[in-house]
Amino acid sequence: MKKGIIAFSVVTALATSSFGTTNEEFSAQLEMLKKQIAMLEAKLKTNTNTIKKVNKLVKKNKKKIKKVSKKANKAKSLANGDNLKLNVDFRTSVDKIEYKMADGKKANNDALFTNRLWINMAYAPSNTIAFYSRLSYLKAYGAETQNTQRSSGNQSFDWITNENAQGDNNLRVKQAYWLYKNDTFLGKDVSWTASIGRRPSTDGMLINNREDQKRQSALGHTVNVEFDGASFRWNLDKVTSMEGSWFKLCMGRGITNAKPRFDGYGQDYANDSTQHDDSNMLGFIYVPYDNGQYSVHTNWAAANNLIGYDSNGTGYLQADSTYKGGANNTNPVFKDFGDMSWATIAFKADGIGEEISDRLDNTKFFA
Repeated sequence: MKKGIIAFSVVTALATSSFGTTNEEFSAQLEMLKKQIAMLEAKLKTNTNTIKKVNKLVKKNKKKIKKVSKKANKAKSLANGDNLKLNVDFRTSVDKIEYKMADGKKANNDALFTNRLWINMAYAPSNTIAFYSRLSYLKAYGAETQNTQRSSGNQSFDWITNENAQGDNNLRVKQAYWLYKNDTFLGKDVSWTASIGRRPSTDGMLINNREDQKRQSALGHTVNVEFDGASFRWNLDKVTSMEGSWFKLCMGRGITNAKPRFDGYGQDYANDSTQHDDSNMLGFIYVPYDNGQYSVHTNWAAANNLIGYDSNGTGYLQADSTYKGGANNTNPVFKDFGDMSWATIAFKADGIGEEISDRLDNTKFFA
């Protein structure tokens, strides 16, 4: 609305309503209307400036959004439409250690300081496929390199390399595996998963309570070593009467018989008949019942061609008076000791009773 139209309308209204009034009243009304006109003009000017500012800001933000969209599209194309998620778990600890030997002797360490770093990664190219990985660093304060005589020979063995305080500052691969999941299996209402790679097979159930972290696969007091393999899990709660029941089949290779590359004979990665045979493992986990508070867990596993040191053979040197440990085993050789199978069952209560007390609600009981 233009300024002239506002003034004209107000004057017209004044003229039609001013008959029968005195000059003093008319002058007072006119002054009041003049003030109202001035206020309307000021407000109109302010609104016009505000609109201009808003339009300018919108135009500026459109340019920013366009730039951000270009960067986002570029990042999306580089990531093939997905993002790699990262998170970190870092812990510093001090442990007091004491051993009591059968002959009455003792060995102890009043303060073992260690740093542990986990760098966890996750990547999902689709709704059914995901990749998970964990890089691990575990080092004792002031630890020496593996080339010193303090190294045990077992310290960097593949099964336990990430569970030992190493003498270097290297990152090692603890986990790296693909996971596939689906809501049906062979047309049945059974959700299932399949994975292959370096599977999570340490810090399993019960041991995870001691370490105060999320449980991994297997039950920790039967299987607690790293290995490469595959697993398949089926959730059975919708096709059975048992709440929360599931079954998992696990398999893996702990040791390979393959020769190293560039062995000098041109037989890279062929079987080596002079060394121990492949060591493989097969097992299952069956949870017949899990309602979130009370659960039962079973685990069976078997492995072949397990290895160790022969205390009476050439692979293990006998006592050496110059070595404080009582034996010089700086160059041990593994030997096959045969097969092994084991089984276990565990019961867990995540909270005792129902709202009996806060203490019982927060108690974890297992056997």
